[in-house]
Amino acid sequence: MENKRILRFSLVSSCVHNCRTGTFPGVTPANTQSRNSKPQKARTTAKPAVRATRGPAKAGQATAQNSPIIPSDGPGSEPAFEGIISSYNPLKSKFSLCSKEEWEAVAPVVRSAVGRLDRLADRGMRPYLTAMTRLAVWAHREGMPLNVEVLLSHSMLEAHIATLDSSVGTFRSQLRRLAAANGVLVEATGPGIDRPTYSQPYTLDDVRALLRFATSHSNENRRRQLTGFLLLGAGCGFSRGDLRGVCRDDVHRHNEVLYVRTANRCTPILDVVADDFKAYLGWCGDGPFVGVKSGSNITDQMARWVGERAGLPKLSGDRLRAFFIVEHLRRGTPLIELLAICGFTHAEALDAYLAFLPAPVSPCGSREVGSV
Repeated sequence: MENKRILRFSLVSSCVHNCRTGTFPGVTPANTQSRNSKPQKARTTAKPAVRATRGPAKAGQATAQNSPIIPSDGPGSEPAFEGIISSYNPLKSKFSLCSKEEWEAVAPVVRSAVGRLDRLADRGMRPYLTAMTRLAVWAHREGMPLNVEVLLSHSMLEAHIATLDSSVGTFRSQLRRLAAANGVLVEATGPGIDRPTYSQPYTLDDVRALLRFATSHSNENRRRQLTGFLLLGAGCGFSRGDLRGVCRDDVHRHNEVLYVRTANRCTPILDVVADDFKAYLGWCGDGPFVGVKSGSNITDQMARWVGERAGLPKLSGDRLRAFFIVEHLRRGTPLIELLAICGFTHAEALDAYLAFLPAPVSPCGSREVGSV
């Protein structure tokens, strides 16, 4: 225990010494300035402050892209920025990223790093400011030096991203672009990055249970929309973008098979829900199957109506679509036809659903070693 205390004290003392002297491992002296150094004498002609420009620079005029980083720890040394870079304040966001004291500590390095981006409007700058602020605040809390080259190095970016929750955006692309703009070489992302996760498909019993709940709902409007949502999702594999505007007039037949057309494709209805679809057409009316207001999230609306009920799976549009795709894969639907009815443009889109297929069984069974 005593050795750990001594080691911790040594590390803290080293960080404090580095912060006071402005010397950090791996950082050239050109990018740091000692806090104990004497201030330079005032010059007779003041140079124009570096500003983040949106248009091409005039001849002889310094821009944020080709100018060096001006140290931010001396009086009057912080460059003057324009627009959102100067007015950005994470304390006013919906979810505060840091405290007031922390923002005062990291603001200079955040503005210095983002200020090197040019030709971006204020709206385009905000994601970079958010990403750099989160990185700088994390480093500040960990006692790391607030230096642009150190913060935007490959190892530092990966260490920061590894601490984020899986439900939080990493802003990896923004951070890598900031590194490039500041002249920091970032290695290519190596293996080990998780692939996107896809929801496990419903079973047929799950779909039946959801349909029984929807068709027995006491509210007529919710009964019509919930049933239509389930039938279009499980029976046609429609995604959120395909659901809006589908009505009874879009249901038709090809060779005695029911199809539903949208602006993008024409999809056959799975036979396991075809009878339910026919019954639904008898009482759904002429309006859209899913008649939620434009701009709202269809899945969230339906999920709130279903809620969490005993014996009933939680409603998910992704799982309904996965049920449709995996069922066609299980039946051996030809690849070209499957891509067309699912709205996919390449076969790699099916890779995520192959894990949910049952293991194939050899038609020949097993054979003994040495048999002819």
